[in-house]
This record gives sequence, C-alpha cells and structure tokens, in this order.
Amino acid sequence: MATGLLVRVSGLRVGKRPLLFLPYALWSLTVAVLLLTFLPLVHPGVAVWQLPAEEVIPVYVVGAASISYSLLLFLACSGGRGVNLCIAVASGILCYGMSACVLLFLPELAFSRVSLVGSVGLAILLALYPLVFSRLVFMLSLALLLLLIVAVNGWFLQRPVIEAGAEPERIISARYVIDKETQQVVPQQPGAEGGALTPYGEGFIAATGNGLFYRLDWAGQGNQLHAEALNLSSPLAGRDTFYEKKPGGLQFRTTDILVEYGDGGDALLVSHQVWDREGDCFRMAVSRAPLDSEASGGPPDWERLYTTQPCIEQPFDTVETGGRLAWVGDRVLFTVGDHGKDGRGAPAFPQNPLSDYGKVLLLDMQGGAEVFTLGHRNPQGLLVDSSDRIWVTEHGPAGGDEINLLREGRNYGWPLATYGADYNKRTWPLNPDGLDHAGFTEPVHAFVPSVAISNLIQVGAKQFPRWAGDFLIGSLRKETLYRVHIREGRVIFVEPLTVGKRIRDIVEAKDGRLLLWSDDETITVLSRRPDADAGEEIFDQCRVCHERMGRDEAPAPNLSGIVGGKIAAKRNFNYSPALKAVKGRWTEARLLEFLQDPQQFAPGTSMGANGVPDAAERAALVKFLKTYGKKP
Repeated sequence: MATGLLVRVSGLRVGKRPLLFLPYALWSLTVAVLLLTFLPLVHPGVAVWQLPAEEVIPVYVVGAASISYSLLLFLACSGGRGVNLCIAVASGILCYGMSACVLLFLPELAFSRVSLVGSVGLAILLALYPLVFSRLVFMLSLALLLLLIVAVNGWFLQRPVIEAGAEPERIISARYVIDKETQQVVPQQPGAEGGALTPYGEGFIAATGNGLFYRLDWAGQGNQLHAEALNLSSPLAGRDTFYEKKPGGLQFRTTDILVEYGDGGDALLVSHQVWDREGDCFRMAVSRAPLDSEASGGPPDWERLYTTQPCIEQPFDTVETGGRLAWVGDRVLFTVGDHGKDGRGAPAFPQNPLSDYGKVLLLDMQGGAEVFTLGHRNPQGLLVDSSDRIWVTEHGPAGGDEINLLREGRNYGWPLATYGADYNKRTWPLNPDGLDHAGFTEPVHAFVPSVAISNLIQVGAKQFPRWAGDFLIGSLRKETLYRVHIREGRVIFVEPLTVGKRIRDIVEAKDGRLLLWSDDETITVLSRRPDADAGEEIFDQCRVCHERMGRDEAPAPNLSGIVGGKIAAKRNFNYSPALKAVKGRWTEARLLEFLQDPQQFAPGTSMGANGVPDAAERAALVKFLKTYGKKP
C-alpha cells in the first residue's frame, strides 16, 4: 500500500491550469514580504530596513530565492501541462539551497538555522499553493495573506515603550526584582548604530550613532527622561561627501563620549570614525568641543585631539572599531579595534608596533599617544574600577568574547591567540589548538559562544547594594545584561539578565538607577522593585540615628508609633524650630512628603539625610513604620 501511494505521489502533476500572471505575481511578492515579517519578531519596534546588514541580508537572500522559485514555477506551468510535484519540491530545495550557500559566507546569522529552515519550508508550500487549489480559493487566500501581513507588521512594529502610569515590565534576578521601562527619549534617526551615554551633572549626555547630542534630565519623580538637543554639530568629518560619492557604502558612527571638566568650562570628548578624502581611506579619531548650552550662534568647532595611524584602505570591517574612552588621571585611554586586519589576507595590525589598530592607546591630550596594551580584536567596553584597575571587554570571532584585566605593556594575543573559532569553522587558523593563549596574557573570562559583548560598568551600592562591586556587561546579539561577580581578579559566576534590546552602553545614575542605551536609540531604565521586606531593609539605614546604640543616646528621636502620632512630640528630644512649627500628625501622606525631601517639607530641619528618592521605597518604609515598635 505504501509503495502504491509513493508511486501515485511521484506521478502527481500540479499547475495544469494556466496561471494568471498578475495574481500569481502578487502572490509571489506577498510570500516574499511574509518572509520579511519574521525579522521584526526578533527586534520588536524596529523596521526590517532599519536593522544592521548582518541581520537583514539573510532575509533578503531568502526573499530573492522565493521570487526566483515562483518565477521558475510560473514558466514551468505556462504550457498548460503542469509540473511534477516531486520535481517542483526538489527545485524549491535546490533554489533555496543555493541561497543557503550564500548565507554560509556571512560571519554569523542573527537568528537560528531552525528559523531559516522553517521559513524555507513555508515558502515552498506557499509557492505551490496556487498550483494545487482553484482560482477562487487562491484569490481568497491571497486576500487573507495580505491582511495577515498588515496585521503582523502593525503589531510588531509598535515600539514597546512603557506608557506613563503603566505597570513596568520586570526582570527577575537572583537578588532583586527589577522594573524595566523603555523610552524613546531622543528623536529616532535612521543611521549608523552606535552612540553612547555618559553622566553629566544631575542628568546625562546621549550621543546617537550618527553624531547628534542631547542633554537628558529626569522629567519628574518617576523614570521618565526629558531630552534637549545640544548646540553641537556632528563630528563625523566627511560623512555626507562620502555618502554622495558612494551611496549605501560603509557607515560612519560615533563610538563613545566623555566629559572633560574644567575651570573655564566643560567640554565633550567624542570618539568617532573619519574618512580621509585625499587618501580615500578611514581612521578613528577623538575630538573635543566646549559644552555651553547658552552659546549663541552656530555650534562650536570640533578640535581634533588624536587621529589613528595609518589610514585604512578598503576593504575593511567598520564594525570592529572599538572606540571606548576612559580617564586615567589627566590622560585618556582610547580603545581601537583591528578593523578586520587580522593577518588573514591582510597585515596583522594588532601585533604591528607601527599601527594604532588592535591596541588600547593612552592619549596625553596634547596630540600624542602611546600604546598601553596590544593584541586586541574589537574592544567594545572599557572601565576603570573603584580600585583603579582597568578592564576591557572585546569581541572574539565565532566564540571567544573576552573580559580582560589590562596591565600596561601586556600583549593579549589577538590574532595569534583566541578561544574562539573562525566563522562556520571549528578552529581559528592562526591558533588551531585553542587550548590557551600560547604565552600571551590570558583573559579573566571568555564567552563561548560569543554574546557580541559591549560596554561595562561597576555597580554602586545605592540602588542594588547586593550587587555592589559587581560588573554589569551589555551584549548586542544576545540582548542580555550579564552580572559578573569577580573576586581577587577571578570570575566567580555570571548571571544573565534578559533585556530584549541590543545594549550598546550602560551608565549608573546618582541614585543607582541603571540606564541602557540601545542600537534603536531607546533608553531602558532599570530600577529596583522593593520586595516584601524592603521597608525593614531600608529602615536599617535609619537605625544609626534613630535607635540607641549601647550606652550612647540616639541623636534622633525613636520612630516607634510615628505613623498617626503628633509631629515633633517625642518627649526628651529637642526638635528643631523648623519641625516644631509644623502642626498636626504624621499621616502616611505627610510622612511620604517628608521622606521625599525633608528640607522642602520643613526648611531648616536638623535631619541631615537627603530623604528617600525612590517612590516605591518610600512607600515600603512607611508601611514598615506602621508596625515598627508594636508587639506581635
């Protein structure tokens, strides 16, 4: 029976009825567009044409194969004899197999091979659909398919931004429940990925990948940020001219920003790419411009502090730029990637003492530089920690992203040593064993497979005290924040925290909240959600003043029974005149107001603390005080 069924299927012909060109062409284009709708599922809120090339190319290749396959079927059925079903399926597999061979030359796919195979199978079935069913069913199916595409794109292209007053999303870590709020703070501009954040005053400065700058401040008591454009031009020298000459060519971008504080005014340092018109080649640079929001007239000129040598001719990799900045005393560390010049068909710049690429440079701010460390591939993160140790995170190839503790003069091995492998291979050709770093300085930790590592910070104790001293490291491809617990220079554990955004940069606010800058130019604010015992934990900071320690009298009044009690009414305590002047009782609302800003509530009060800035923590503390001192 099975043999007979196989014979019947192998002899089955489809498409005997002549196909109408326009409906079938529309169907074929619709199927190709349907494949493109899968990509926004990977990055909600981002249109397919706004994604980086390595994530768009695979889908466009499959889309082109879909159209080619449909054209092949149309020509095969044009004579009215139809086409053998098995031959039609085999032709589809062959057609898409050729596209798969093209994808093998890409460094890495942005989505799994399973997703690719699934989309190919769906495309073959949809291409055969009009050849099997009647014209009426075909036309109805075409209408439904168009509606499906509109619905899917309409849903997934809505930017996942938390509306004011809405319940934030949550991230569950081993130590905390974290509120996550994503905002489109700066106007979204199509352009190069990149950009950065840096603290400034009570707020921050943001730089987009294409060189626009904004001052960010908290808009209110919540996590909302307000953006104001700075009076600065783009430092991306030659960008417009280059795009006119070579449209759709290589992309420029800013890679980091750093504030220089001075008595005569502050300035902004920016690392970025530069196109040399005369040499038709590229460099990395650090430029400086004064930060003066009150300046009238046009934006100030950028002063070039340093430009890398030599000028890199095409072809090269504009993604492997590095470009992070950090102060070390009165000098600046500047990471520079190898731009793909790794010894495979091109000079190995990271090991060449005459090249700035694949190095961490130390700039003297007078135009000079010296090599601090060498043997780096793409150092995307840079941190000087609380103990003045210098850390770098850098991309490996397919595997081998590294966390490195830098020591001046050390060689970190690239491209002669790595724990990664060449793309779509099992080894790295210049270090095929991959057992160690072959005499070069070993990384503190390596990620295998790669996570597309980005910048890192060291966490303070204000918002996340149980994380104090740990590193938080962003990732691009994995869209994950990694908490790295390091003791005595050794990684004890790594905790992944899924964010769902390509994290390009991280900063910590003065109150301990975390801000993540993403490649889609959104900012995600992470804040601690108090747990059930948060009130008592917060009150632990109050005990030093409000509870008696040993024989010493407490410098502040005991808070037992404060909720509902009279203001400034505790016996044997000399309250400030400011607080004595406030009449009434400590209601929950008045306590919340006082805890937010004691000096604003009672100007001149002797309470030296700055209050509790986080609204959720204030509420948790008042809830605890309602039961504090009462017998169970």
